[in-house]
Amino acid sequence: MPLFIGPYEIIETHENTSNYTLKLPPEPEQWGIFPKFHVSRLAPHEPNDPSVFPGCITQVFYDFGENPEKELQVHKLMSHIWDLNGILWFRVKWTMGDLTLGHATNVDELSALDDYLMLHGVSNVEELPRLPNEASNMKPHKGTK
Repeated sequence: MPLFIGPYEIIETHENTSNYTLKLPPEPEQWGIFPKFHVSRLAPHEPNDPSVFPGCITQVFYDFGENPEKELQVHKLMSHIWDLNGILWFRVKWTMGDLTLGHATNVDELSALDDYLMLHGVSNVEELPRLPNEASNMKPHKGTK
């Protein structure tokens, strides 16, 4: 995020606290940016001087992008593993393409879990196969007992 964005209109002054309330567009408020700022966080707007900075656009607004409160969508549960403590974990593929490992309690209300259970022919997570992990299938290397 840039150090300063704007300019924004001052709609209220709070002299006793040296704060100013600005008229912000909806995007910053959707990001949880409250429109009241202390004077130390503000700077006066200085318009662009085309003789000093030719070709610069004078009114460029910062793109706040996606709302961070927007829930990421699970695309698919790729696989599962039971750890040594009997805890179930899923390899989760997100719509943005990321792969993460997620605890079963984090996916228990997702339709992707229903699809995964149906694919495995079971009705609940406790019925998912408890395959041995790769470490237990590894043969000892030569020279080890």
